[in-house]
Amino acid sequence: MSNLFRMSRRDLLATGGRALALTAAAGIAPQFIRPGRAYAGDALAPGMIGGPTGFDGAERYQYGPDTPEGRAIEAIKEMKGAGKAPAKIVLGLSDGSIGQLTKPFPAGAPSIKELWEKETGITLDIVGVPNGQEFTKTMQDISTKGGSFDIYAVEWNRLGDLTETGGCRRLASGH
Repeated sequence: MSNLFRMSRRDLLATGGRALALTAAAGIAPQFIRPGRAYAGDALAPGMIGGPTGFDGAERYQYGPDTPEGRAIEAIKEMKGAGKAPAKIVLGLSDGSIGQLTKPFPAGAPSIKELWEKETGITLDIVGVPNGQEFTKTMQDISTKGGSFDIYAVEWNRLGDLTETGGCRRLASGH
């Protein structure tokens, strides 16, 4: 991880959170699966504070203020307003996976990247890493302290190696 971007998960959620949310980078997980009216354009369903719009059924993927996604995005907005959030997050991602974040689906929906940037004001710079070389490129970045990426996307079975080399951060602050 880059030395410029260190924050515990608890701090992230308590003060504004950082992606990944990175799980929230999506904010797209179906949280409210219910029949109902389709909300066209940029309209959110009643009680929802974010999520995709522009296609039939979009309200099923929107989130309210009391959800993990809602709390994370609101915290990021708060951090951004206080000047404590980065202007850009660099994500190292397998070349074959980039389209999952950059191509809208279904028709009329925003891409996950577009939605993240719209809701947070933080640019998501996705850097392609050749398929099969994700772990090697990540380890090179960690060992050389290159700081090329803020977030690495590698296989779960590599977490031990990443932790041992300092590529993982504990996501708790002791609360």
